[in-house]
This record gives sequence, C-alpha cells and structure tokens, in this order.
Amino acid sequence: MKKILKIFSLVSIIVVSSIFSTVFATNAEVQINGEIIDFTDENGNKVNAQIVNSRTMVPLRKIFEVLGCEIEWDGETKTVVATKENKEIILQIDNLEAVVTEDGNEKKIRLDTAPIIIENRTMVPLRFIAESLEKQVGWDSLAYTAIIVDYDYFANKIKEKNPTLYEMMTNESNTSFTLTKNYIDKQNSALNTTSILKGNVNVKENYSEVALEFSGTDELIKDIISEGWNNISYQAQYTNEDIKVKTSNETLQKMLDLNAENYVEFKLDKMNLIGNAQDKLPNYIENLFQVEDTSLNVNTFSKLNQDFDIFLKLFVENGSRDIKTDIQKMSLIDFSKLDNMIYNNEIVRTIAFINQTIFRYDVTRDEFLYDWNIAQYTVNCQNGKIILQLVLENEYNERVEYTLESL
Repeated sequence: MKKILKIFSLVSIIVVSSIFSTVFATNAEVQINGEIIDFTDENGNKVNAQIVNSRTMVPLRKIFEVLGCEIEWDGETKTVVATKENKEIILQIDNLEAVVTEDGNEKKIRLDTAPIIIENRTMVPLRFIAESLEKQVGWDSLAYTAIIVDYDYFANKIKEKNPTLYEMMTNESNTSFTLTKNYIDKQNSALNTTSILKGNVNVKENYSEVALEFSGTDELIKDIISEGWNNISYQAQYTNEDIKVKTSNETLQKMLDLNAENYVEFKLDKMNLIGNAQDKLPNYIENLFQVEDTSLNVNTFSKLNQDFDIFLKLFVENGSRDIKTDIQKMSLIDFSKLDNMIYNNEIVRTIAFINQTIFRYDVTRDEFLYDWNIAQYTVNCQNGKIILQLVLENEYNERVEYTLESL
C-alpha cells in the first residue's frame, strides 16, 4: 500500500510540475528603441509580458500595433492575421505552426511555444513576431527585459534629415553614377593620377543591365585600358546568397571565369560582403552596427542612437568636416566597412561587386585611422543630385580625393 501511495505521489508531482511549467508565467519588461512598452489596453487593463517555458510571451494586439501591423482576430478559430506592407503573419492559439507570407511566398514555421491565453488575453511569442518583421531581438537577463531594436527608426532619421539622400539610398530603379579618385603628391605633381568609374544601371524584370566605363591615368586604369575592358557590361541577378553574372565581354569572361550563355554564381560570403543584395535600408543600417543579439541590453539603443547621430552628420548636412575625430567617437559603427556592405541599391550593389571581384581592396578601421592624419568629408545635396567627397592626407605629403556623384 505504501509503495502504491509513493508511486501515486510521484505521478502527481510529475503531472503537477508539467502543468505548472506550462502555465506558470513570470512578469518581464519589453523595450523597443529604448522605451518600455506599456501593455495597458484600451479598457485600462494591463497584462504584462511574461516568461512561459523560457520564452517571452506578449499581448497580441499591443505588440502588433507597436510594430506597425494591422490585425484581424477570428474568435471562432482563435486565429490572428497580422499584415504589414507585403508581409502576412498567421498564428493560432495552441498551434505550434505559424504561417508567414511575403510577396506571395508562403512559409510555414515551427514555433518553440504556441500562442496561449492568459487572464483572457491572447499571448504570442515575442521573438518570432519581431524577427518575422525583421527587428533585432535580445534579452537582458539582469534587467529581465526583452530588447527590440527597430532599424526603421534610423532609416526614417535619414529620410527626415536628407530626403534626397534617402531617395538615392532606397532607389531600386535605373541609376547612373560617377566615382572618381584623385591621387595627389604634394611634392611631385608628376606622380599625380586620376581614376574614374562611370556606371549606368538599367533595371529589368528579372535582372539588371550594368554598363561600366573606366578611364584615367592611374597604373591600374592603364592596365585596364590596355587589356581592353575599360568599357564593359554585364547582366546581374541578385539573391539572398549570391550575385549571378553573365557577360559578352571576352576579357571580363576570362578574368572572372564567366561565359556569355549562362549566369555564374558569386557567393556573397566568399566575396567578403556583409548583408545580401535583397536587403532593405534598415537591414543595411543593422549590418553597419553589427551588434550581436546576445549583446543587446537596456542601454544598447542609447549607444546606437549616439553613434548613428555622429554618422548621420557625415551624410546629411551639407558642408565639410573632419571625420577622423568622429570615427574615433563611434564605438559601434566601423566606417571603413562601408566598402564591403551590400543591400538592395543599384549603386551599392554594383560598386561592391566590382570592388570585391576586380580591385579586391579592403581596409580596417584601425588601418584607416593610422594611415591618414587628416580625413575630411563633404556632402552636397541639391536639385536631386548628390555629391559625396572624402579627402585624405598623410604625413608623407600624399592627398587622396574620392568623389561619388549620383546623376
């Protein structure tokens, strides 16, 4: 009899523990862009974010509204449909399978924790929701707070401060640009050289047509001209993982192992490119910071904002400024990584591909700061045209001027 009672007690403990672990919830906070979310509803009732089965669960309606979604709730099937721009998210109470549809492409995702009802409120898994909407999510264990960083905030800052620059950075249509490099030896003008890259991109339905023209007196440019590929063109297709290229230019075919008939893949990671060619501007900004999810805490956003304000001044305010001091102030942004980052922008995609496949030049932040004792940056935005100029000087009387002009 005692043995039976012991077994019964053990089974009871296991069952109770299982139920307890499923429904027991511990209150937590949720911070988005430095602000704690108040989960009080329109009736004045509040259901806090809660930790259930080691996952942060949040009230459905509030989190979707904060993240800019429209929602529909079907009480009969206990299903919520959230939409934002070209994305739709479907969740159902007690169902571990979620459906995310973007641009008509449906994807079924297995959740760690199903949506549940606590105190008559529908609770959904925070990380899944935020990441599905391309927000960065982390956990500050000391503050018991889930952290969300919405990089749309920083993209909107650019739009507010410099609409012309924002238009250029979000342009996915035809574009033209000129990139010029002037090398100046202040002691011997005979050593001065110029390199010019003119680019024209026509966006088609499934690919982009890129035409490039190299000219100038730099030794590399002279080699380019002598090899016969100072005027080249190619077709490019972009995916999340690679850039596919084909060309009729025989010299470019030989150099990059291409052919005129089929596309050849260039893997983004093999080219040392950060991000992917389908990313939007907020993704690009997130990669610029490169803050790991595990490093996010309640103080992270204020540091991000401080760094970005310094960075933003380089690009949105007309005029010239010494940027070396600004770069040294940035604790999270590495200015020198701009030449190997990529996203859905024709100028950036084209320059990144050419830089990493032909020139294959990269520089670290420390090298940049060490090599140049003067670094000035000039921005001029007017009449829909943008001119960005970087001027570098060192102690050996060398001066280098880079100018990017969008047309």
